[in-house]
This record gives sequence, structure tokens and C-alpha cells, in this order.
Amino acid sequence: MLLNKDNGSRTHIDNYFAKNNIIPLYILEVNDMDLLVGFAKMGIGISCVARQFVEHGSESSSLIELKLKKLFHHVKLDFYIIISSH
Repeated sequence: MLLNKDNGSRTHIDNYFAKNNIIPLYILEVNDMDLLVGFAKMGIGISCVARQFVEHGSESSSLIELKLKKLFHHVKLDFYIIISSH
């Protein structure tokens, strides 16, 4: 699950995927980071989100986070792949 193509973060993620020969079979596009986190919590799929959108505490304990190596050297946000732990 990714943000729609109009989002700047999505452009960086698409470029990273292309550079690393990652070809998702299906992409659910949304226009809100909170939706990406919520859908991942519900187990609908895997999301790539900026760390600031994943809350600390009991809510985030239902997620597994995989920190990506600095995806974008010119972007100051850390990006994570998040998956439901259930």
C-alpha cells in the first residue's frame, strides 16, 4: 500500500523500487499516511510510511517495522515498511 502518485514521498519510493528491481504485483493507493498505517494495523497489506506517522505505544505494538536504509539522502525522514503482527 502506497500513497498516490501525486505525493512527493511516493515518487521517492517508486524511484527506490525501480533502482532495486522491486516490482509490486498489486498496489493499493491512498491519499493519506494515516490510512496506510491503519490498513497495515488491520492486516490489509504492507505499507511504506514515514516514521513520524507510526505512533509509539500500545497501538504501534500491533505492527512490525522494518527500517529502510536511508532511502533518500536528501530527505530527512526515516521510512519504514510496516506489517501487521497479527
